[in-house]
Amino acid sequence: MANQKKRRTIASAGVSLETLEQTTQRTLDMLIALGTSPGPFTLMSARGYDATEHRRGWALVQKLIGDPAEERREKTGGALAVAELDNWDESGLKLVAAGLTRHPEVRARVLAGLAPVEGPGAVLNVAALLARLDAEEESAAGRAALETLARRGLDASERRRLAGLVQDAKRAAEALPPDFRDSPEYVETLLALRDWYTEWSEIARLTIKRRDYLIRMGLAERRNGGGDGGAGPDVDDPTPFVDPRGDAPGAPSGPAPAGR
Repeated sequence: MANQKKRRTIASAGVSLETLEQTTQRTLDMLIALGTSPGPFTLMSARGYDATEHRRGWALVQKLIGDPAEERREKTGGALAVAELDNWDESGLKLVAAGLTRHPEVRARVLAGLAPVEGPGAVLNVAALLARLDAEEESAAGRAALETLARRGLDASERRRLAGLVQDAKRAAEALPPDFRDSPEYVETLLALRDWYTEWSEIARLTIKRRDYLIRMGLAERRNGGGDGGAGPDVDDPTPFVDPRGDAPGAPSGPAPAGR
């Protein structure tokens, strides 16, 4: 359903996903230039571009690209937990099978349907095994089996450690849904960013005549020869406006900015 809604959203906008995603980098170029260069910002402020508009552009970009530091922490912790459970999965199930040789009925219950797997499936394996071992605390036969396992190395402390790894892996998966790019919200944010960029890039082209400023903002190309081709205020030949809706029927088109 989410992918269908996403496709309908793109189709109704009359623009491809690839074109929408290119707007993110173009917006970053413009935001960085306006945030670090007093000249362009002063000229744009006369048209109503202020700190609030600047923050709005950044907020849309950050929503699309996320917080790299936070995502790295979440991914690292979750990936380490999954890797450790994956490593434990095969040997741990074998240990339980061997350790419960004297308790065949308990062994059959706790290992039913479980087999070593690779990757995230190991998390589900270990979670199911731990839940079944916890359930064995309810019977005398189960407690005896758990005491045997404890002597073989899978004691209450080790079970708690494994349970903590399972929780770490699950929290990381919940915190970072892997399908954000496939969600309608992703496309809606791209469309909002496109509108923001279209408005302010066109206003910039109408307002700013200095070619070096436009180059800095990603709105003009450098001329052949390496220089800015004249940085004076009388420059009047910037690269034609590139509308991010360029593949929409009837929309204007023009050469992409340098490096795109």
